Amino acid sequence: MAMQSVDEMRAHLIGKATEDETFRGKLLSEPRTSIEDELGITIPAGVTVQVHENTAQTVHLVLPPSPKMSEEELRAAAGGSTSGWCCY
Repeated sequence: MAMQSVDEMRAHLIGKATEDETFRGKLLSEPRTSIEDELGITIPAGVTVQVHENTAQTVHLVLPPSPKMSEEELRAAAGGSTSGWCCY
């Protein structure tokens, strides 16, 4: 499935997880494989994917990356790393 943007990928995954309980369960238990299979993409090695489900008792707040980059992040940015596809 060809997607145009991170927002479109996120919306697609959330929409499918809302409608398909089997997909939702797989997305929670095997996020990397589920996302790669559903979107037809390969998530770069070294990128960790976590999927969390809000409940009435637990709410997750996801912050964007800190504007202060580590030396390693600066090197990756200078090298043109494109692993920032994931959701925040």
